[in-house]
Amino acid sequence: LTGRISLRIDTINTDVSYRQRQVVKRNFDLASYENYLWEHFAAMETAMSSIQSGGAFLMQQLGMSS
Repeated sequence: LTGRISLRIDTINTDVSYRQRQVVKRNFDLASYENYLWEHFAAMETAMSSIQSGGAFLMQQLGMSS
């Protein structure tokens, strides 16, 4: 009986360790994905600013005001 209890405890501890590693990995993956999204958001903001500046320049060249 004692051997079965020890085996069960070892099995549970192994499972807990595995799940803890999975949580750490997923947290890292989420942080990496968040950084990826922020970088692309910043690039989009830069592109939008450039497009708006170009549009304003064209409107000025055409003698139109916005």
